[in-house]
Amino acid sequence: MDEKAPHDSRQTDVTFRLFELITDMDFEEQMNLLEELEKKQTRKTRKHKRRNTHLTVYYATHDRAYRDVIQNISPTGVFIETSEPFNVGQEILLNFTPTRHAEPVKVRGQVVRLTDEGIGVKFIRPATKR
Repeated sequence: MDEKAPHDSRQTDVTFRLFELITDMDFEEQMNLLEELEKKQTRKTRKHKRRNTHLTVYYATHDRAYRDVIQNISPTGVFIETSEPFNVGQEILLNFTPTRHAEPVKVRGQVVRLTDEGIGVKFIRPATKR
């Protein structure tokens, strides 16, 4: 039992010191720190590595079409640079060509993350051909 006491004490000291530092920050500094910590957490929890890219993507919701740029891609999703307003959970239909000589990819996706720079989209399933 005595072995846990120093660890608990150190953890409490660290937590208290972090709390002090964060409460001394202005709101903008707190938001920047939060964004950086969330990015680190996201990197740790990703199952698939993302590849940076600059691909044009055409995508649509049920009532509007868009053209923007894919910033990064993985086997399970993309991050699209956009200033358009979206909602988490919103479904979109994407169409992009991954390489110069490849066939275009058509896939359904769901918005899973919103940032000031754009949206994170998780692939749901290939789009059905009509």
